[in-house]
Amino acid sequence: TGRARREISFLSKGWEKKEGEIKGALVTPEQLTILVDCLFRHDAILHCVACDVSKHDSNQISDHKNDQAERITRGLSADFYPQLIKEVWALRREVERMSEQLYVQSVLMRELVCIASEELSLYFAQRKPKELGNFQWFIDAKDPTGETPQERWWKDVLGPLIESRSKRKPFSMVDSPNFNYRFHLKNYTFKRVAGNGDIEKEEGIDIKKMFTEATSFVDSRSDILIQAVDVLTSYTRRSRRSKSIDDEILREVGRLQIHRKRG
Repeated sequence: TGRARREISFLSKGWEKKEGEIKGALVTPEQLTILVDCLFRHDAILHCVACDVSKHDSNQISDHKNDQAERITRGLSADFYPQLIKEVWALRREVERMSEQLYVQSVLMRELVCIASEELSLYFAQRKPKELGNFQWFIDAKDPTGETPQERWWKDVLGPLIESRSKRKPFSMVDSPNFNYRFHLKNYTFKRVAGNGDIEKEEGIDIKKMFTEATSFVDSRSDILIQAVDVLTSYTRRSRRSKSIDDEILREVGRLQIHRKRG
């Protein structure tokens, strides 16, 4: 990523910027091609998750949020430590206070992390397996001065939510000599230990280590890769809203995406 940052900084020196940042609205189609070429050379993969909120009224979003909040405390009982009960209820209250916009964003974030983790593992296990030995997540910070309550919630809760989902829907892995998971398994697998010290059969991916402990909220002004993501999402969002966007632009953005065979 260091080489990609330096190259994008060099290539974009003469581009129009807003307060020193590359912005999707200011990047021309020709500059988009230059950016995509650079990212493509550095094996960048673009994943997008979108939600058409016009098809979901406020009551539906509110019901979804309230159901999620209720699920957080559903398994609690008086047998748990008082401090744990207090902390879990605090997480529930955080969800209940969250605006609908931020709640939708947190749900999309969970989907994005799950999709990206699975597809990147399948992709790089065939090409550059060593890349799977180190996951780092950089998220555009809402407040450059520090983490917001919503960001702390994402960081503390998304990991357990993803782990819970992975039990219902485990990440896909291919049992084939053509897929090398050695570096990934070495760093992120775990074995659950029973109370008597015996090793249980259950194994899985350490979501806390792979996501929660590897997540950083960064100021986009200081990270040109975050700015590059803004450009790509801006063009992707524009393509979903308008039928007049040039097909050549869509093909450029599509170069960075994993294409699934239809049917």
